[in-house]
Amino acid sequence: MSVPAILAARPRTLPRRLDALLALIGKVGCLADVGTDHALLPAHAVLRGVCERAVGVDIRAHVLAGARATLSLLGVEDRVTLVRGDGLAALAETPVDAVVLAGLGGRTLLSWCRAAPDVVRRLRRLVVQPNRQLAELRAWAYQAGLWLVDESICADGGRFFVSCAFVPGSGPDPAYAGSRLALEHAFELGPWLARRCAPDALVHYARELKRMETLAAGGRTEHIAQRSAYAAFFG
Repeated sequence: MSVPAILAARPRTLPRRLDALLALIGKVGCLADVGTDHALLPAHAVLRGVCERAVGVDIRAHVLAGARATLSLLGVEDRVTLVRGDGLAALAETPVDAVVLAGLGGRTLLSWCRAAPDVVRRLRRLVVQPNRQLAELRAWAYQAGLWLVDESICADGGRFFVSCAFVPGSGPDPAYAGSRLALEHAFELGPWLARRCAPDALVHYARELKRMETLAAGGRTEHIAQRSAYAAFFG
């Protein structure tokens, strides 16, 4: 299977949302990208020196065939291993230093973490970028003793993507210390993003507040708590 035409034409570039993930990883020995799709992220991670070697995990055989074409195109077949498996459980016998989980809903990513606690415990860094339900991932990490050490937001293709980096911690997470936000609001907005007030974050918050108000006006009461978080920030 061949890679998409855009990859063949611009093999050394990444979408901004994937660049944002690489920026939060730091330098590690082995990185795993779970739900790797075309394996762009692990391929560029080794090319840029983010890691010495990488693992791409996906459960779909046809997707892994495309990923192999990506690795061949970029010349990193010897440094990126592809594994067919479902979620973090696929890494049970594969030692890695850091994991990236991105491109799916937060509840799916959370289910992967809960299904493989031993894998999570041995990580030096966990970087996530869910399409939705990020508050639930932040709350889980807080309860699991993972510290939220950094967050970023970027615009890509007309959407905002928020990325979070977690590391093993001990005691209360400093990210939430001294925040003017209630804890549940900090889970929704992100303590670092709210503290820094980056322009993209402010635009994102304003859009989310408007969206939640529209949903609430239509009777979607399950979004009232989310609306309260954004309203409290601007209040």
